[in-house]
Amino acid sequence: MRGVTRNNLDRLDVEIPLGVFTSVTGISGSGKSTLISQFLVDALADGLGQRAQAPEQDIDDLEEAIETHGGEIVGGLDGIKRLVVVDQKPIGRTPRSNLATYTGLFDHVRKLFATTSLARSRRYDAGQFLL
Repeated sequence: MRGVTRNNLDRLDVEIPLGVFTSVTGISGSGKSTLISQFLVDALADGLGQRAQAPEQDIDDLEEAIETHGGEIVGGLDGIKRLVVVDQKPIGRTPRSNLATYTGLFDHVRKLFATTSLARSRRYDAGQFLL
């Protein structure tokens, strides 16, 4: 991605590898959600010819619509066939019940974390990794 300008991101250039498990980290307010959940989703949807549906807005949601000021995906679209957005919105009565927990996605991630050499040396199993 090149020249991403949105909310508090100002002409940010980012390379995200394809085909590997990737995590975006940073301090609160650094633009992680803006970059991934907003810009990347919109840009991929446009690049793939999929129009992303606008998320449902709660009546209590006073946040203004976000305007994209700039940025583009400059490579890698040929390696992406489709876009599936999995958000963190609760789908049950508890805040920890989201699509990833119901589909078992986190089970796979926990097992992956448990296979690291540090986890094995500390004798951690998948249950030690709560997401």
